[in-house]
Amino acid sequence: MFERRHPVLAPMGEFGGGGGGGGKPQSDEERIRKHLAHLSDWARRNNRDARWDFVRFWGFKLPAIASSAVSAASATVGASEQLVGVLALVAGICVAIDGLWPGGMLHNVHRRAVHDIRRLMSTAETEIDKISLQQREGSPERAAAFVEVLNKIDAERGRIGEYLANAEASLGITKESGGK
Repeated sequence: MFERRHPVLAPMGEFGGGGGGGGKPQSDEERIRKHLAHLSDWARRNNRDARWDFVRFWGFKLPAIASSAVSAASATVGASEQLVGVLALVAGICVAIDGLWPGGMLHNVHRRAVHDIRRLMSTAETEIDKISLQQREGSPERAAAFVEVLNKIDAERGRIGEYLANAEASLGITKESGGK
């Protein structure tokens, strides 16, 4: 269904269909649990991206701040001009790099996605448990209820993927594959 795997959109086509590979058909509940496992993986990737965004955001700012402060303090106590110059140069380079290639702007968006995905998983798990307790195995009502859960998962996944893609697009970020 999808040629390339996009880390933001998490397409349904990745799940495959039908049996579990061992010849035995999967139950409806097993299929949904497979979707939940994928959602968990997607949340982990967003959590990793949020951590990386945090590091990237502060990676050049902290050395610039520290170098500027130490440079100013060194100049006031009469340290060598070379030390003051080197510290000021480091600060300037860090500010220039951060200005030319800013990063880490999506930290909050990725954190929001992690929370939204975890909430979706919790809601879906609760609905699965309710269906399992209320509907008998193999009944058409049970199958219809599981389809409804899958539709809700798919709709929410689409909403989350859309706001992630929009946030990345607003910064000019494009991702071609599932990993970095």
